[in-house]
Parts: sequence; C-alpha cells; structure tokens
Amino acid sequence: MLERALLHKDQLIKKFTEAWDNIKNIYYFVDYNNLPNLKEDDWDVDQFVSINKNGDVIGYISCNKKQSVHAISSISLIALSEDLGDRVILLYDLQKLIHDYFYIYNYNRISFGVYIGNPVEKFYDKFVSACGGKVCGYYRQCARAMNGALFDFKEYEILAIEYKENVKQGEYKNLNLNNTGLVKTYFR
Repeated sequence: MLERALLHKDQLIKKFTEAWDNIKNIYYFVDYNNLPNLKEDDWDVDQFVSINKNGDVIGYISCNKKQSVHAISSISLIALSEDLGDRVILLYDLQKLIHDYFYIYNYNRISFGVYIGNPVEKFYDKFVSACGGKVCGYYRQCARAMNGALFDFKEYEILAIEYKENVKQGEYKNLNLNNTGLVKTYFR
C-alpha cells in the first residue's frame, strides 16, 4: 500500500541510512548517498513509501511532475526490505501508481530509467512492453557506483494512449508479470 513519504519520515530516513552500506544496493546509490529531500508540497514531485501488512516501510517511490505537459519523469524505486514478498508488494504498488497517473490523474507521458545490470531491469523491460511503451534512450558510462564501477543507463517512456490500448482501467494486476518469474529474480 502506498502512503505519502512525509507521513513516515523517521522510519524512511532510518531505512535509507541502513541501506547505504549494503553492497546489494549498489544500483540505488549511484553518484551520491543522500537522504530523500521530502517536500511538503507535491506540485512538482510525488514521494511515497510502500507499506507492508505489518505497517513497515518496505520501499520508496518518487517521481518528478511536469505540470505544463502533464508528464511524469525520473521515477525512483528503492526497495528497503530484503523480503521477497515485500518486494512483490513494492512492484505492485509501482504498477498501481503508474495506472493511477494515467487513469485517475490523466497524465500524458511517463518516463523513467534503470542502470544496466540492475536486476529490476528485466522486470521493467517486460512491464514497459506489456504497457505498450518503448525504450527511448541509452546512455553509456554516465554514472559511477559506490564501488567505482561505471554504469550505462536505459530510459523508457509510456504514453497514455499506448497504456490505455494495452491496459484497461482497473486491470493493472492482470499484467501477470509475476508469472514470468521476473519478480522472483528481483534483487536476488
């Protein structure tokens, strides 16, 4: 379940701080190690935490909003739990958020990216394809990880018209991405 990050500020900061030193999180903290700058208004940014059934913060999702063209960009998805069930919840929360941006808030375009080699890249490839979106950019050696490695970056985009042709209102869970085995390999 998604809730506004500002409501869980203390728990989010604690989880982020604990995650910094874990080498498994190499793809999260590329070029910087800083806490999310939680904003009190949501005109140009949305910031959420994913909450499991126990009320624990299990992930962080943020994105930039460009109101002039009704577009979402720079989606950040950070898993803050090692539990596979929690990671599945986080991915479903992301799917629902994207669905809501198109169907409830009538956004026109969503773009986001992934560092090449990040295990979630396979999930994004399948998800974007199922939604009718496309890979629209590839940037080589554009970021340095905490271990000094250089990473390439892949950018995706989904337009509302493409999404609505492929995913009917309320049917975001029918994408059955979990059956592909991609969720099972997510950050393992």
